Amino acid sequence: MLTPTEIEKIVLIAVLRVLNLSQDAVASDIHIAKRTIVETEEWIRKTPLKDLEAIFNDNAIKNTVGRELPPLEELAPDVLIRAGQVTGDEILRHYREDYREAKHLPSSQAREYRSDVGKHENELSMTCLKLAEVLSWYHKNQRFTIEPFISSDFPYTAHQLEIEPLNERELSNLVAHLKDEIPELITIGKYPRACNQWFALGDKKWEKERPSVLITKDLILKLRLKGNQGNFSGRCSDCPR
Repeated sequence: MLTPTEIEKIVLIAVLRVLNLSQDAVASDIHIAKRTIVETEEWIRKTPLKDLEAIFNDNAIKNTVGRELPPLEELAPDVLIRAGQVTGDEILRHYREDYREAKHLPSSQAREYRSDVGKHENELSMTCLKLAEVLSWYHKNQRFTIEPFISSDFPYTAHQLEIEPLNERELSNLVAHLKDEIPELITIGKYPRACNQWFALGDKKWEKERPSVLITKDLILKLRLKGNQGNFSGRCSDCPR
């Protein structure tokens, strides 16, 4: 099968165009000629659907996006998040009228539920990236182990105005979804309350072990990747019913 460019580039072009980025913006973001984008989109519109369905496989899309886009500093964080949530179905619906006609459109109730799920996963992705930024701030400042005398409100804030603070609900929801996949989050989720309880003991607090959290590059990377890719397992109290 003759293609206008590498399969990975075809996937990235389609994903970013589905997100309504202009051809000029896509060309600049992924460092490719605009002419190649035009030829690629025309190729998608004319290639047999069975060939496109093999290329725009959901797992392949997520692997390509997760591997190729995070290193690109030109892309805004919200674009990275949304790119990790694009599916093959969305791409084919975007480009192919014959595909849309062959598929039954979901009911209004199903569309509303899918919209709620998308909003919730987007919030979880943003929380993931915010937490990664908070941890990164401490890590860059050589604070690898957080204890009460370093911060009593960790990880809600990194004491840096550019980083938007987390709140208890956001952190609780994220821990509920990722406690099995990233078990280190359990300790982080318990830290603020454990820290307050430790200080409340007064003089007796020295008889107990101080609450602590270990920050590693591996943990930060896991959060950034998950924030980009989405697909949150588990459930939290704010999950759409």
